[in-house]
Amino acid sequence: MTPAESPLPDPNDILTSRRLGAAIGSLADPAPHRAVHLDEQERLAIRQALHRSAHPLAGFANHLLDDWGQLADDDRAAGLLLFAQLTRHPDQERNLDTGRGVER
Repeated sequence: MTPAESPLPDPNDILTSRRLGAAIGSLADPAPHRAVHLDEQERLAIRQALHRSAHPLAGFANHLLDDWGQLADDDRAAGLLLFAQLTRHPDQERNLDTGRGVER
């Protein structure tokens, strides 16, 4: 199976609590941070999830993905938080509310 044929990752596996925490932490560090970078497969998986979202900011989030390569790390960190909010499944939102599913 070639990379183009491989199944896309689940956005919830991309936008983990650990990655989001690292992205927030990167805001205080001027050096480029790995947590805010998305590879092509990750962007495609998030884009597909955004297309399924009825949220009014889904279109804006797609524009962020279009411009991802030109965004500063602080804008990327904000984008990751937005993507997580728009693509998260309702059962996973409940897990976050109860503290379950948070990576440590």
